[in-house]
Amino acid sequence: MKFPKKLRNGFNEYQVSNQQSYQIECNATGSNHNVSISWAINNRTYIGRERVTSITGDNNTIHTESVILYLPNIDDREISCRATGQTNSFVVEQLTVSVCDETPKQLVSISAKYGDTLTLSCEASEKMAIWDFPIRENTKTRNEGEILHIYSVKVENEGEYKCHKAGETTVATSLTVQVIPKLAMSVGDEEGFFHNVTVFTHKLYKVHCSSMQTRPPARISWKINNKNYDIGLKTLNRTNKIDADTLDYHSTIFFIPMRDTNISCTARGHHSGMEWTTSLFIETFEKSLELSYNISVFYGNNISFCCDYVQKDDILWTFGKNYDHLLPSMHLEGVTELKTSGFNGTESSCLYVVDTKKTHEGRYTCYRLNELAVKFLLDVKVTPNVEIIFEGNPDLNKVAVYRFKSYLVRCLVTGAYPPFTILWKINGIGIVNGVFNESSKRNGNAADLFDSTSRLEYQPNENDRNITCIVMNSHGSCTESTTHIREVITFDEEVETKHLLHGSNVNLRCKYSNAVEKFHWFFDSIRITCVERKCNHPNIVGITSTGNETMISITNLNAGNEGRYSCYHGLEKIKIIHVTMKVQLGVYLMPGIKRLYPDTVEFYEGSQYILVCIANSTDDISSLQWQVNGVYVSRDVFTTTVNSSLTVRQLISQYHYTSVISHLTISCVAEGEDETIVTQMVKIHRK
Repeated sequence: MKFPKKLRNGFNEYQVSNQQSYQIECNATGSNHNVSISWAINNRTYIGRERVTSITGDNNTIHTESVILYLPNIDDREISCRATGQTNSFVVEQLTVSVCDETPKQLVSISAKYGDTLTLSCEASEKMAIWDFPIRENTKTRNEGEILHIYSVKVENEGEYKCHKAGETTVATSLTVQVIPKLAMSVGDEEGFFHNVTVFTHKLYKVHCSSMQTRPPARISWKINNKNYDIGLKTLNRTNKIDADTLDYHSTIFFIPMRDTNISCTARGHHSGMEWTTSLFIETFEKSLELSYNISVFYGNNISFCCDYVQKDDILWTFGKNYDHLLPSMHLEGVTELKTSGFNGTESSCLYVVDTKKTHEGRYTCYRLNELAVKFLLDVKVTPNVEIIFEGNPDLNKVAVYRFKSYLVRCLVTGAYPPFTILWKINGIGIVNGVFNESSKRNGNAADLFDSTSRLEYQPNENDRNITCIVMNSHGSCTESTTHIREVITFDEEVETKHLLHGSNVNLRCKYSNAVEKFHWFFDSIRITCVERKCNHPNIVGITSTGNETMISITNLNAGNEGRYSCYHGLEKIKIIHVTMKVQLGVYLMPGIKRLYPDTVEFYEGSQYILVCIANSTDDISSLQWQVNGVYVSRDVFTTTVNSSLTVRQLISQYHYTSVISHLTISCVAEGEDETIVTQMVKIHRK
């Protein structure tokens, strides 16, 4: 057996590479009859290419030669050559090989067009060579595997082809098949190849693009005036053709002409990255809309409008000046489409807008195939809530003011759509002096609306009758609120303010130097009347009038007695008393919520008790804390809750107290906002 000597490591040992091919010869001589030669690698029959020649020599002996091209595998260990005679006698010669695992050193990339014929050569002078290739029906070899022919190249022929030459490094060739599709465009129902088309604005057209005999996977994209376009783009679909490895792709768009000059469709292969484009040149003629409707709706209401058409599915809704949204192919929140059929063969497509927002405002256009479009202009009217708050006067329809006194008037605007302006008028005349507008902030219930506040420092004039706050929107609509001034008080009335303790007994007095007329009292706008110590106002027990003085008696004053008491002498108001209730800071220490503690309390040593402390005050309470033996404690003091009403603030704290023999006193300490400190303390008696 002959093997390249330069690879020998020992007498019959050789080191080879799995990236080269080797030519091995096996010779049998001295036999006087025919001899067959076979090969084995690792005791397995080796399937390879071989050349066998028989030569008749001297003494009528036969010389037999077999040559193979050995392609090493990494797990090869032994190569054997076996010569077998007619009597089944045989002779075996073995070689030991060690195969090195190496990376390919040569890679060639080639491409072929789909349907072409490709010939690859792996010839080597005076040495064996062979192609190793994917087996396909259209792939054949000749010259004992040295020449490779691919007839009518297909996508399935892509892959790696290896050329093995004896004594040389294997060359791998990567074959890529280029499939050039046939592109065609058409408009409407007409088929065939188009290069130009005439269209009219405000009409709807269907444009089709077919990419035939295309290598999958592929996709079709559109451009108009070299800008991406996908209005009404229908789902890409595929149709099988005679060639199993190519497909026909189809794509359709709804085309709405503007100032367009060309449409192009491009077929792009996902794997190869290659693309092919065909174009359609456009001549556009302007045509005016015949049908246009203006629709108004208030913010938050529902609205619907319909468009009639003839052919089913040949309709397209758009929203916005530049076709910002498509309906229903692109979702616009709050808008749904419903199609209905009529008796006369027509169909209707209706858009329903629920809970209308400002984002729904704009142009809705119904495009119908081969007919002019119908336009709906939707105007969403926002009516903000405007409220005037007159400082110190809760009843805005009965405001009485004093000349030469300054009042703060607030205008609260909620739910307005920007941009908007807040204006003030007194007696219908606009004013700007003394007006201060605050920054707008987003409304908590509607993301596209805003709230704002404007302040007016108002100084009354004798003839003032009303104050108006106006919210003016950018499109000219306005919303306003008015407070009426019942009277501007010009004479010198006596005004008194009293802050009286909750639960106290109070007398309100009024005097007049010349008491000719009778006195009478009003509480806010209600006249106070009493019959036998029963009055029509809570806690008032009587009205006493003597000479030039009148007096109202109030017992156990509470929040119901807060307000304005007006004293009249005849028809003239001579005194106004503003009464507000004041609750002094008080602290109440209780076991649970059953009763107040006495000065001394009995506790069992080691037992646990729940103590509750409540502090009440008209003013805010800064803190409520516990002391044991005069030392503040925080442990076992649980969540403090605050209850607020219009007048009284209340703070509650719980203390889970464990009785200890060294404890002598427990205190609850409350601090008011004016730093007043009130303490309730109990002494501990041990049981």
